[in-house]
Amino acid sequence: MEATGHGLHRRKRRPLIRIALVAYGALYLGYVVAWLFAVQSNQLIGIDDRFTQAMSQFGEFFAIVSPALWFFATMSMIRTPVARGLALTVGLLVLFPFPLFFGVPVQ
Repeated sequence: MEATGHGLHRRKRRPLIRIALVAYGALYLGYVVAWLFAVQSNQLIGIDDRFTQAMSQFGEFFAIVSPALWFFATMSMIRTPVARGLALTVGLLVLFPFPLFFGVPVQ
């Protein structure tokens, strides 16, 4: 048996880590919805080339699913809680849906 408080300290931190991961998950789900709204509200008009149109749709698809991909990749590849928190925080900054809040200028 472990006589020190180290094991007890670890057990107290586990619920806090789970709460933080649930909060990050909710934020990332919100980002998916925000990117969905951003893509729907900022439609490009007048794309004649099929290749350009396909690449635009490909980019829109990845803009929508990128927050979920980042979250699941971070959860599956990073094991330590501190590194996970750092990677998830960086993801929130990188994947912020700027077009939803600032719009896309019409060309």
